[in-house]
Amino acid sequence: MPRVAPTRVHLHYVLRCYKQGERPEEIVRHFPTIELADAYAVIAYYLRNREEMDEFCRQAEEEEERAVAEMQANNPDPGFLDRVFARAEPQRKRKQAR
Repeated sequence: MPRVAPTRVHLHYVLRCYKQGERPEEIVRHFPTIELADAYAVIAYYLRNREEMDEFCRQAEEEEERAVAEMQANNPDPGFLDRVFARAEPQRKRKQAR
């Protein structure tokens, strides 16, 4: 899965935020390892290659859904994913506060 260099942030996460109406400055707050220029570069590339990138995002979201479904199937505990996401939430909030 392509990432915003040199970070570990997947390209489709940045584009998802952009498509939801977030400005590059807001996106950088969500992903503090991304520089503002990189957020603008991702958006500019998307705008120049919209059809290709929309297909890329669609496929990435399908992969994400399959991975979540697989995790749920392998962990029959109904609250498993909720606990995983809850553990990640404090770290995400700390990063946003920076």
